[in-house]
Amino acid sequence: MSANWDALVATLAREHCAGALQAAPGPTVQGVLAAPVAIARWIASSQPVLAERDCLRLVVIGAEKLDAVDAGRWYQWLPALLGSPGRVEVTLIGDRLQTRFESPLRAQAPARAAELRIGTLADCSSAITPGGYDLAVLFHPGFQKHRGWLTDGSLAHVLAAGIPLLAASFEADEYEMDRWVIECYGFSVAGALVLNPLCVDLSEADAVVHWGGALWQFGPAIPAAGHAIDRERLAALDRLGDMVMHSLLLRLRPHAPYGVAVQARTAQGGTRALIYLFDDYFVDPLDGTVLALSGADFKPLARLDADELARHPGAEASALANAVWAAGVKYRRLLGTYPAIDAEARRTSAGAMHASLEDKIQRLFEP
Repeated sequence: MSANWDALVATLAREHCAGALQAAPGPTVQGVLAAPVAIARWIASSQPVLAERDCLRLVVIGAEKLDAVDAGRWYQWLPALLGSPGRVEVTLIGDRLQTRFESPLRAQAPARAAELRIGTLADCSSAITPGGYDLAVLFHPGFQKHRGWLTDGSLAHVLAAGIPLLAASFEADEYEMDRWVIECYGFSVAGALVLNPLCVDLSEADAVVHWGGALWQFGPAIPAAGHAIDRERLAALDRLGDMVMHSLLLRLRPHAPYGVAVQARTAQGGTRALIYLFDDYFVDPLDGTVLALSGADFKPLARLDADELARHPGAEASALANAVWAAGVKYRRLLGTYPAIDAEARRTSAGAMHASLEDKIQRLFEP
């Protein structure tokens, strides 16, 4: 596949008579092709055998808007994107499926629409049978906040049917959070993360949002009956989200990734080995002293217990594990040092972020 959108569109125009795409606004082209391009990128990288099928049977779970443009007609470009002579049959399932959302390129879309099923995956489980589909896709499930698929048995049903399950996260960091959540519920990840350069960039100042940017596969195993959900690890991840949102609401910018070892400059011109926590707070790894950055120097504020300091995951652990630890320290030791933020401000901010993303998607299709 091509390395960038311009090269991809030029190839499609040259080899597949898609001149209308080359003449259309770039954001609109990215909007209509985002979902099939992401799937093609993952197949080419991780499951090329799927490109060899005479008919690729695909089900997209939780489809809403960007993965259901023009009733799913653009998925018919998958064979061209994969360099395959085969065809594709697509089913879109979603309780918020927008069946009538049309792009400015609707007249140039392939004639064949997807089969549209409005409802939850659990509602439509009778359609998911062994051998019924070659691939299931779940775009941006946001497992940090939305975990119903993990608890209602519907994703387990897909995996039990032997259907490979592809998921997409906005970026590698979000993938690590999605992975953290599903593992707490007894699911797993198979294979390597695939970063997709042909994603749709919906980023803003405080967040990197690459639609279709990080592609990964569920492992085939399903949770055993009676599997105990790791609620402690889930709560720790939730706390990280709360602490990050807290800092965003106060317009505080991080100095480094949360929980990493840093060499901080001192007022005397030297450096000091510290662990970065949040905002202007650090901790001395030798004795657990929590330090507040004040001007160019550090002011002692508190001291971590030996056990709390020993739980710092360290350089060998993932960035997420270190960030979760740092969020726990902020929550337990530092919240009292910040100005108060009311609960309504938190809810309003979360709603505004979701609305902003919806608005960005809509604007992809405006003239």
